[in-house]
Amino acid sequence: MPNQSNSFYKNILKFNHFTFNQLLQKFYEKFYELSYLNLNLIQPYSINFYAGNQSKKTRVNAKKNVPINLCDYDQYVKVKNDIKEGEEAKKYAVFLDINLPYQRDLSYLNLPKIEPKLYFDALNAFFIKIEEKFNISVVISSHPKSNYAKRTFLNRRIIKLDTASLVKNSSFVISHHSTSISYAVLFNKPILFIYTNEMIRLYRKNIIEEINYIANFFKLDPVNIDNISDCEILIPKINTNKYIEYKYKYITSKKTELTESFNIITKNLKKFLL
Repeated sequence: MPNQSNSFYKNILKFNHFTFNQLLQKFYEKFYELSYLNLNLIQPYSINFYAGNQSKKTRVNAKKNVPINLCDYDQYVKVKNDIKEGEEAKKYAVFLDINLPYQRDLSYLNLPKIEPKLYFDALNAFFIKIEEKFNISVVISSHPKSNYAKRTFLNRRIIKLDTASLVKNSSFVISHHSTSISYAVLFNKPILFIYTNEMIRLYRKNIIEEINYIANFFKLDPVNIDNISDCEILIPKINTNKYIEYKYKYITSKKTELTESFNIITKNLKKFLL
């Protein structure tokens, strides 16, 4: 995904919530990594598989670099021609859930946890506005590690592990900063980026910055769902050029888009093993 910087040192400065000991540990690890690489004490990978032109630029100690597709792209190919019985296309918006109140990454990054009730109340209030204004339902594409009760989203449909199909048959996509926006790009769906007041208070210098950065890539403005009225809610326009740029920068390549990653990987591994 678009990221403000892949630089180790810029990321250290950005995540200024790290404790002193955590910072020392990260510099210690980086020092040994660079030392071992420069002294050729680490054996290079035989093959490095990468998806998208941006990944190609990432420094990897490998003898051979091979382009493949992001797993989302292969999933997109599998479902793009499927027609689900009884499912009306484009009659709902889909929310790409990231399980934010219960994300384990928050503890790893030393970030505070958001209050679940505040978070879900804000989402549900916004979803009601969406449903009433556009006369559609909101379906939750839940995070794989989530375990929601039906009441969490006021009895809206909660579906797990079917994001590609849900996005394909939706009117538009609602997201914070999920990697699943790749499906919105591939199926050419508008993306509405959102956040809440509580997210600003807790995550202004990290998660909110990521949301803004990704939205800006598509020339879009994220929406604070706590401070928006019904009449202000608009379905964003699709910037075709930015969607194409995202596709080849982060998802696939013109060289691999007609080939399944499995075939590319097995072909190269067979050459290596033989």
